[in-house]
Amino acid sequence: MRYLARYRMENVSVSTVLLRDTERLTGDNAVRVKELQREAREIMGDIVQTGIDTGKFRVNSATLATRAIHSICNSLSLWYRPTGDLTPDMIERDFTQYSLRILGIDPDEAELDRLLGLPVNQAGMLDFIADTK
Repeated sequence: MRYLARYRMENVSVSTVLLRDTERLTGDNAVRVKELQREAREIMGDIVQTGIDTGKFRVNSATLATRAIHSICNSLSLWYRPTGDLTPDMIERDFTQYSLRILGIDPDEAELDRLLGLPVNQAGMLDFIADTK
């Protein structure tokens, strides 16, 4: 979730185009973007399903929880502006909390601080644009 939120905030233009104009793509471009979107949903969905299976997440549907989390992150490209009042750190903190609540977890401040202190690997964030797969 943190990676996705950061990506949306750091790449507002690319995110907006990908979210709003994906249906206008044709041929190999459409296939590749849809494949990447499916892969992203599967990665998060697998994490959510593992959390459900191990009893850490308390939701009925990994698919719906994944879609809800993706939706809040995807919406960033529609309204977030780097010059706005909300900083990326503020948004990341709140969105992490919202996502955990969607999964049936309500962390206290200490746990939220611990989670936000974990590293997020952003290497290769826009590599898919140059990818010629």
